Amino acid sequence: MTTEPFRRREPLPTEWIQARLLAPGALSGLNDQARGITLALVETGCRPSELCNIAPENIFLDEELPYIHVSPRDTTEFKTRWQDRRIPLVGVAMEVFRRHPNGFPRYRDREDNYAAATNRYLRRQGLWPGPRHSLYSFRLSFMDRMAEHGVDWELTKVLMGYRFDRRTWLFSDTVPLRHCQKALSALALDFDPAIV
Repeated sequence: MTTEPFRRREPLPTEWIQARLLAPGALSGLNDQARGITLALVETGCRPSELCNIAPENIFLDEELPYIHVSPRDTTEFKTRWQDRRIPLVGVAMEVFRRHPNGFPRYRDREDNYAAATNRYLRRQGLWPGPRHSLYSFRLSFMDRMAEHGVDWELTKVLMGYRFDRRTWLFSDTVPLRHCQKALSALALDFDPAIV
């Protein structure tokens, strides 16, 4: 008896995201909240569950530097304190949250429904490059883009919600939001606001 080899999820190529997933009409078959979550994944590096469950009080659009606060209150999947973080809104993610200032109530506590429906749609439309791609691939792509743009590894870990080593990098105290916003703005992809 043979077993299928372990299939590691793969990041989406940046060119694929830009040309296929951010193309006008590509996600038009999704409802507006599923489309919004999917597009916000491109520029936040969030887990799908973190965006599905984000609370309105953790969306800060009226600040000088708009951001979202990924908080343990938003998801049951929090495993470490490092997952609590602020992510500046840039590119298509900023446009998504302007249109969804209260988050995505249709999928709050229903992230499995979002993932199943969206993965199915993307596969049927030929919007995944291969069998090892899934919604989590957006997160891996975000991390790869930060590496390609020379973002400091410690800052990358902070933005991804990974454990980081330098105790001085307590995000709420010593990593300025402006520093993070500058790093993310440099890697934001072009998009047509009409796709949101």
